[in-house]
Amino acid sequence: MNEDHSTPQSTPAISLFRRFMRLLVRAGLWLVVIFLLVNVILQIPPIQQFFVGKITAAATQTAGTKVEIKRFYLAFLNHLVIEGVFVQDYEGDTLLYANRIKAKITPNPLSLLSNRLTVRDLSLSDAQFNMRRLKKGNRMNVDVFFERLFPPSESDTLPSRPFNLSLRRLSLDRVSFRQFDALKGKKIVIAVEEGSIRFSDVILPDQIAISSVLLRKPYVSIDEYEESPHYQEIAAMLEGNGEDTAEDTDTSDFKLSIESFKIKNGKFALHNYFRSPKKIT
Repeated sequence: MNEDHSTPQSTPAISLFRRFMRLLVRAGLWLVVIFLLVNVILQIPPIQQFFVGKITAAATQTAGTKVEIKRFYLAFLNHLVIEGVFVQDYEGDTLLYANRIKAKITPNPLSLLSNRLTVRDLSLSDAQFNMRRLKKGNRMNVDVFFERLFPPSESDTLPSRPFNLSLRRLSLDRVSFRQFDALKGKKIVIAVEEGSIRFSDVILPDQIAISSVLLRKPYVSIDEYEESPHYQEIAAMLEGNGEDTAEDTDTSDFKLSIESFKIKNGKFALHNYFRSPKKIT
């Protein structure tokens, strides 16, 4: 009996599948080559300076204050890294400085047109936020900054359109938040060695829903002084001019919810300097 040792012929379906896989591999290789080429081109000093200038000019115009970045690059197809971020407040002090900001972005032009941005992961490294009360207007600098980014509607009947940010996780690495209110006599410092915040919903500037917060080695310090003797005088003057006072500057319906909050190896310090002993002899 003769045995048939011939190789079975490929069916049209198998041939089509192989052709499709070859095209898919080639497309993937071309995407990697294009990504590497774009990244190399962006690192050429004149081109880098051109894009940095365009980005900082647009950010400065939107925020109404000085915004600078040192450099940026693509760590992967959807990973954007920005280094040396500086935001100046409206009286010349530092509002924000971050040595590095890394974002994992899902690019979708249709989402941007509908006021929605998808950022899966955002990390801050060696960053410092300085929130303080401005001398002019008696308002916090961060309040003015966010009003510039998300201005209210010009129409009295139509509400402003919120910006929906699909942020899933915020990672903190050596980040500090400082709030100083000279009029009320209060200074708050929150320094976090390492932290992770997971969000369930972010609709700016109206609502932030947080599913979990984990802070490692946080240090919280609160210093209280005697409030400025001119505080009541300034508040009365602003109220007489029809401006918001310190207690009622925020009239928005901002909502913040946190489901889980964990702290590991934290420290807390409270200094009531206005109650310190006074020498009477």
